[in-house]
Amino acid sequence: MELFDVLKKDHDQVKVLCRRIQTAGGESGAGKRLFQELTSMLEVHMQAEEHLYYARLEDNKETLKFAIEGYEEHRLAKMLLDELKSKNLNGEHWNIKFKVFSDVVLHHIEEEEDEFFESSRDIFEEDELEELGSIFSEQKQQLLTPASSRTTRRSSIKPRRAVKAKARGRKKSVRARRKAA
Repeated sequence: MELFDVLKKDHDQVKVLCRRIQTAGGESGAGKRLFQELTSMLEVHMQAEEHLYYARLEDNKETLKFAIEGYEEHRLAKMLLDELKSKNLNGEHWNIKFKVFSDVVLHHIEEEEDEFFESSRDIFEEDELEELGSIFSEQKQQLLTPASSRTTRRSSIKPRRAVKAKARGRKKSVRARRKAA
């Protein structure tokens, strides 16, 4: 599955969880479990998305603005998540803050799918999108696996600079192919 499809699949899960949490309310047992599921999923999603997708957007002057906006929206979402996880909020205050958080996240998803994906598709090769989709899924799975059940082998999560270096190498080969054509 290509990167954009994998990201969209995650986004669809986030939308469902946000609706279910708002329906259940943050104080209920179901609401708390759903919020924990959403928190775990989003933290992993944002980390992998920043390393694999936004890092590539940063390397292109046409898509740099999307990377900056994406990072800022993630920063805001993380800040609101931290506040929601704190024990200082209760009842109605938590529900209102969750509504604000949900609005921010849903706006981000809509903008990313409607603008970022379409505008950035050209900076990727088709086979690269497939590869990044696989890497994203692997990274997400590794990050979601509890540390106690992981094997002792080194993590295959690539540092951001390694992903960027690989991307630069791909761009050079794409330019060479275009010049040759």
